[in-house]
Amino acid sequence: IIPRSVYHFHPFISFQVQIMTNTIESVNAAVTLIIKAALLAARFFGRARKRNLKKLSKMDADEKDKELE
Repeated sequence: IIPRSVYHFHPFISFQVQIMTNTIESVNAAVTLIIKAALLAARFFGRARKRNLKKLSKMDADEKDKELE
């Protein structure tokens, strides 16, 4: 780790640190978006499954057999 005081004297080091910071921020943003998308998809499929189960529970036995085939 390079002390901040060195950045002022060496512009190239400052540029490298800036690139690394931007890269880390980009990776963090990408990971956050992936996690949010996964949670949203899980929530959607959970609701869809719940709707299907409710629909099946309202049917009588013969209709269930037809639906499950």
